[in-house]
Amino acid sequence: MDKTELWHRFNKYLCNNEEIGLSLDISRMKFGDDFFDIMEPAMQRAFSAMKSLEAGAISNPDEGRMVGHYWLRNADLAPSAEMRAEIETAVEQVIAFAEDVHAGRIRAANGEIFSNLLVIGIGGSALGPQFVADALSSPNERIKAYFLDNTDPDGMDRIFAELGTDLSRTLTIVISKSGSTKETRNGMLEAQAAYRHAGLDFARHSAAVTGDGSELDKLALAEGWLQRFPMWDWVGGDHPPVCHPAEPGRADGAHVAPCHQWPRRKGYGHAAVQGPPAALLPLSATADHGVDRQGVGPEWQGC
Repeated sequence: MDKTELWHRFNKYLCNNEEIGLSLDISRMKFGDDFFDIMEPAMQRAFSAMKSLEAGAISNPDEGRMVGHYWLRNADLAPSAEMRAEIETAVEQVIAFAEDVHAGRIRAANGEIFSNLLVIGIGGSALGPQFVADALSSPNERIKAYFLDNTDPDGMDRIFAELGTDLSRTLTIVISKSGSTKETRNGMLEAQAAYRHAGLDFARHSAAVTGDGSELDKLALAEGWLQRFPMWDWVGGDHPPVCHPAEPGRADGAHVAPCHQWPRRKGYGHAAVQGPPAALLPLSATADHGVDRQGVGPEWQGC
């Protein structure tokens, strides 16, 4: 293709979604002009399956669970009024907790305002908060985030050594969907020991994000932790940290709107193949089979 042809192709296939402020250029992907017509039936089946999933169909047959982490970003998509109310209540609970921490209405046991956040979790329960803290925080944040995201004893020692006497001003959030994740429990036990060694009451510095009635939930309730936030079984393990309304970015001072203020999931229904950017990018990336028929030359290799 010459430069003029590439320019026309760019204008034809540029996806510009003004609602979420995202532009996606797929014009240099290796697909022919007939590709989207060919893929239309398959994509409509996919959109139909997504619509069924979003309506609450059982999508994890082994565990009999729905998959609905996106309901946290738009509770109106939840399949029942009860679930919508639970989500909205949790969002309000998180916002109130974060505001109380920043305003000093919730303080450390010694009466000081919290200046650090220690997140204890593993896998998705740590990666999401780490992403938020790294990507969206700044040196001027009111609360600095630390993480215990594995069972490496040297790593834990480094975190507690860095916190030092500031442990007394550290809010700890323990995240485990099941409430019985062994690695997370190990981190929690190490944190409890560090607080105890410093003469501090761990419960007066801690909150939990976990399933209702889990081992962690029962422990937090019995010991009188500062707060307990729900984690539902329909939230996948990779999604709690960034989609859950109790996402710790609220408490570390990062300028992160809670999920209910992010671009809202609208559901798919019957969407055009060239519609949702999230579908368009992987779809266009699978299109190598259409390249040769359309005469796309080797200059596109590696683009």
